[in-house]
Amino acid sequence: MIDDKVNGELFKSGDTEELSECITNLWMNRDRVKTYTENCKNVEFDTVALYTEKLLRIYQA
Repeated sequence: MIDDKVNGELFKSGDTEELSECITNLWMNRDRVKTYTENCKNVEFDTVALYTEKLLRIYQA
């Protein structure tokens, strides 16, 4: 769902320092937030049926 540095920022799970840096960087760079917001408008999500099908393929493999 999140494409790092395209429509958001990723951080290592549980790494509160990295999360804090991401939040601070976004707070200080409003243009980046606007860019992420615009880029989110182009994101397409799977339907529930398609997502379920993908998960089943993974778990049945």
